Amino acid sequence: MIESAVLYGQTAPQLTNALHQAGFMNTFTAETMFAAVDLARSIAGFDEGNILLSPACASFDQFRDYEQRGVQFKDYVLSLRDERDD
Repeated sequence: MIESAVLYGQTAPQLTNALHQAGFMNTFTAETMFAAVDLARSIAGFDEGNILLSPACASFDQFRDYEQRGVQFKDYVLSLRDERDD
């Protein structure tokens, strides 16, 4: 079950509107993918929830391509894990 959606990028306003029109109101927006991860992490709670990166649109406004986006997502999440383990 999806409890919250954190949206970022150029299409965040349109996706937010579409979700609200469909009756899903628990939406949040962030400026960047990294800010979205941080926000999702705080919403999910420390070690209590799951966060899924589910790109709905191209992110050429922030990344060269989907591969760069995926690598940067993975690297950022791993860095958060490493910070927690310190």
